[in-house]
Amino acid sequence: FSADYYQITYNDRSGSTGLQDLMLYFPERVTRAAPTAADTAAGYAGLVTTWDASNINLAWVKTKGWDYRATYARTFDFGDVMASVAFTDPNVAVTRSTPSAAPSSAFGHQPSRLSASFFWGRGPWDIGVAMNHQNRYFINGLTSTTFAYPEYTEYNPQVSYDFGRDARFAPEAPEWWARYLAGSKVTVTIINALNEEPSRADAANSRFTGDPRLRRYIISFAKKF
Repeated sequence: FSADYYQITYNDRSGSTGLQDLMLYFPERVTRAAPTAADTAAGYAGLVTTWDASNINLAWVKTKGWDYRATYARTFDFGDVMASVAFTDPNVAVTRSTPSAAPSSAFGHQPSRLSASFFWGRGPWDIGVAMNHQNRYFINGLTSTTFAYPEYTEYNPQVSYDFGRDARFAPEAPEWWARYLAGSKVTVTIINALNEEPSRADAANSRFTGDPRLRRYIISFAKKF
């Protein structure tokens, strides 16, 4: 079992900011039309026509949290059992978008995540499943469940057969196909077996860790020479 605490301060983070911050702190990135007579009389600048919203060096981002992990492995009469579980509990990230701006946690809510796996192996066989779970989290600092991304759970079962552990498939086997399979392994994996679909908004943001391609099948063949 392990528990890790992290606390990170990220200075001069590269990112984008809103138009209001650009006008207040980076006026050179805002293009305006020539002020009209009414603008001049009122003391206004000209109408904003375009602005440069490409990434710039912002002030800082601070974040902290905990990572927990536990693993278990044991050999029984019925085979080998291997299990693991990991949990990430991030705290709210605090951002200061510009040197003059007030620190804000409005966009700093990160989802907690859980991953686990359980596998059984005996002889040439390995069978198991891995699970990834992302907890519900709130949007832009709001705390109402109306404004929350839903939780997401993904199951990925896997089965493999290692011919190298089967004495029938040895380099000295009488059959050519048995000799060819010596030292090889076949693995079949189903990604997102239940075809769990994330919300479109969640799949589009950078906090989602699942695979938006939905259910997929992977067949792999590896051979040692």
